[in-house]
Amino acid sequence: MAFKKQVLSILVMLLVISTAVAAQDPTILMVFDASGSMWGKIDKTTKIETARKVMGEVIEKIPSGTSVGLMVYGHRRKGDCRDIELVYPPGVLDTVRFMETVRQINPRGKTPITLAIQSAARALPSGTDPVYIILISDGIETCDGDPCNAAAELRSKMANLIIHVVGFGVTGDAVDQLSCIAQKGGGRFFEASSAADLSRSLATLRDHIIEKTPIAPPPEKPVVKASSATSKRIRIAGPGTVKLVLPEWCQMPKSWYLADPETGTEIARSSLDQIQIRAGEYQLGWRQSEHNSGDYLVSEIVTVQSGITTELPVETGLRLTLPTGLPAPYQWELVDEQGKPVASFSRIIHPVPVPAGTWQLLWRQGEHSHPKIILGPVTIAEGNLTDMVLDTGVVIGRPDWHVSKDRSDNSRMILENAGGEKLTIYQPQDVQLLAPGEYKLFWKHSEHGHAPVFWQSIRLAPHQLVTVDVSSGLTFLTKQQKPPYRIIAKDLKRGEKTVMSQSWGPMPLPPGRYLLKLQTEEHGGGPVVIADDVEIGANELIEIEM
Repeated sequence: MAFKKQVLSILVMLLVISTAVAAQDPTILMVFDASGSMWGKIDKTTKIETARKVMGEVIEKIPSGTSVGLMVYGHRRKGDCRDIELVYPPGVLDTVRFMETVRQINPRGKTPITLAIQSAARALPSGTDPVYIILISDGIETCDGDPCNAAAELRSKMANLIIHVVGFGVTGDAVDQLSCIAQKGGGRFFEASSAADLSRSLATLRDHIIEKTPIAPPPEKPVVKASSATSKRIRIAGPGTVKLVLPEWCQMPKSWYLADPETGTEIARSSLDQIQIRAGEYQLGWRQSEHNSGDYLVSEIVTVQSGITTELPVETGLRLTLPTGLPAPYQWELVDEQGKPVASFSRIIHPVPVPAGTWQLLWRQGEHSHPKIILGPVTIAEGNLTDMVLDTGVVIGRPDWHVSKDRSDNSRMILENAGGEKLTIYQPQDVQLLAPGEYKLFWKHSEHGHAPVFWQSIRLAPHQLVTVDVSSGLTFLTKQQKPPYRIIAKDLKRGEKTVMSQSWGPMPLPPGRYLLKLQTEEHGGGPVVIADDVEIGANELIEIEM
């Protein structure tokens, strides 16, 4: 009996120990700065590119069962202090999916640190298990919050919360604020001025949280004794100079400007190759043409120092190649996932600087005759000229009889995609660019005299131009001056009817066999059959004498 009690005691003890160990499983939520300043460079590499690479190296060495999450701010909109998103909710780590999420982050907006760490705390599980926020930031709060006070409040409410901070390429006030967040959050602050520093900092935090490895204390701040002075001198830093450096593919713009990288607010503009501006960090803005493009921001960031000339190379761009004979469009745009333009051009087709990222390409061939057509996504690689060949669409073949005697063209092409959406293209050109996919093509020969006729279905693969010959049909040769109320052509195979009103033709029809009916007056009787079976061949205009 005593032996059984001893065994039972041991089992209870093991259960208590195992429960205590399980209760110490940590949850890590990384808060990632994707504000516009992350396009700045350290050691000739953008901070965002370095952060992605280092993040991957650190994440690969985290045990797969660890609970990890990712919150991002400033990655979707300029100037929006609520641009915060939990892109990977805390849960069992899937390294591949986590890093795919990281690779899709593109810096754009502001630095709402206060709201970000408050949102992160709400996303963490409640209980007694240790939870960690690791804030990675390259700058100071820019949304009027008080992140140091917020960290203290969160720490007082969540005893199991610790906030660690890594400042990436920060100086001055940013160091003071970020280190205060870590101190008030019960964690440690790390300064990282290089990729190696960032890697060491994150690896140290990983080992500390998961392996319980102690963190070496920071060096003590030296005590500086104040000395007396007999005079007072104020020194104001003078401006620095930014010199624009263009690659061979890039034309000098109408003007370029330097803007706040988080809000996009313009600070200084020039039509020459140099700008003088006070020290700080700026994002490059561009206006390729006075009338044929608007202002937009590209990816390049420059750090200006007082009294120093800094070169700003333009490296990220897009070159579009059109099918032979297709003129430059009235308008084309790159738009983001909300449909907001990030760069817009009119009748410009030469290579232009554009922001890095994945955008949708919108195309409008003519000003009044063409709608905006989504041609699909384009990924602009940072630091490179991206080539995009636009060679997906339809080639329309039309004979001379399609054009009226006064040389006017009132025809239109209607394209219906697989989702049932319709695009109406007036006065279609020989080549119509489209996104890959399946379409139904309808042809309407005039605005009022012809009903749309289904011509054929099209399946467009990427980089495929499909030829569609709209070159068959019929016309009437008659001595009657007054045209009939309508002529009806019924496709004998498909049963579809096409109507032409107030005209003797021509009447474009796809190849096939047709029953023809004539109705002379609107109210003077119904249509009568005038031909039981008329066959129209490919590229053939049938002339019917009456």
